[in-house]
Amino acid sequence: MNKLSLSELINIIIIFILLLLVIFITFYKYDSNRKIKYTIENHYKIHDIIKKNIENCDSGKKNNLEEIFVVNLDDFCNINYTNKDILKLISVFNNLFENINICNLYKSNVKNKCISAVINKDIKNISNGETIISLVDNRFQIKTQISSSKNITNIINLK
Repeated sequence: MNKLSLSELINIIIIFILLLLVIFITFYKYDSNRKIKYTIENHYKIHDIIKKNIENCDSGKKNNLEEIFVVNLDDFCNINYTNKDILKLISVFNNLFENINICNLYKSNVKNKCISAVINKDIKNISNGETIISLVDNRFQIKTQISSSKNITNIINLK
């Protein structure tokens, strides 16, 4: 039986450690890219749902959205753009997105429950993976924080 010398054993351990390090870095990059992709998809999904609900309001029909994505048109279409109604309007969408499980992958929960990606807080305190809906000058502003240095903002004009 051949015995390994100490130098050969050290070489094997070093190769093994390097292999583990490469696997860890690859997984970390994969997971980071997956979170970014999912967050961007969420942003555009949120944008499309709000835009199509506005179109439904204008046409009076529920013809271009799946039923689970449609907000109560009576509540939504009759809102005046005062401060009180704006908060109601934003909360209607926040509740919708919470109910259909648009999740923030950057935040973990011990019970693996979905932590809503659409939040209702100050736009300056937004964290990675979070989306804020606000109303500015008769326009919906949808802002999603992708990473510490990148965000996406879309605007939907209201009539």
